Amino acid sequence: MRYLKAAALTILMFSFSAIAITTIKGTMNVYKPEFVIENKSGTLISNVRNFKLEARQTVIDDYCTVTTDNNLALQGGTLSAGYCLFEWNNTAGYSIDGFKVEGIASNSGPNSIGYSIYYYSGSAKAKKLVDTKNFSFNFAAPVKSTVQGYSVKLGNSWKSVGDHTNYNPTNKFSAVRVNVDARDFSQKVSIPSLGSCTVVSGATSCDISFSGIKLGDAISNKVGSLSYQVSVDSSNSYWGVSNTKHALTSSLDLPTNKNWPF
Repeated sequence: MRYLKAAALTILMFSFSAIAITTIKGTMNVYKPEFVIENKSGTLISNVRNFKLEARQTVIDDYCTVTTDNNLALQGGTLSAGYCLFEWNNTAGYSIDGFKVEGIASNSGPNSIGYSIYYYSGSAKAKKLVDTKNFSFNFAAPVKSTVQGYSVKLGNSWKSVGDHTNYNPTNKFSAVRVNVDARDFSQKVSIPSLGSCTVVSGATSCDISFSGIKLGDAISNKVGSLSYQVSVDSSNSYWGVSNTKHALTSSLDLPTNKNWPF
């Protein structure tokens, strides 16, 4: 009888253990932090125009807080939250400010710029890659600047090309307005000994002002002219005035008095 009780007890205990084993079925979703890189600078042009890109997070991980601060990322985290490190890819020579990057691309056509996300693992702080992505941005080739014409200021009046003769001995030559073709980048106009000015992106002219220059003399120099060379380049001097293959120049002839009214 004692044997049967023992057997029954054994069976009961075994059955209880079997009931305690439970299988849980389901799906655990783990999301990696993801970003898109957005162009914040409009038209992309290589060599002559500064670009600005910004990384914007589109997928947020409840555990991983993404930072660009390496020292903060090295702190790691707890079981419930931690830090991941964001680093830019293919940005040598560019200026980086957190999730922003800017600079001037040296190559036209597709340019690849991306990011990588890391975390530091364990007490050894081993750097582990979480994800990496690259984006392609197409940069147009720059079109060289061209001078279309100019006007000069004699006294208080602006005179266009072909009407530069000065008949008033009190008038002085004090400014030049240079007209150029519009470009999607800023252009610099230079006239040696007179100065320079900047044509902003999309505009077609700029003025150079200077101390008034007397043109001729009513007695000793009634007829003559002044000549200047006008050059126009990108604001960062991509083509270079001294490079005759790319430098764009225009002669500026300023006739002095032909017939002083005296």
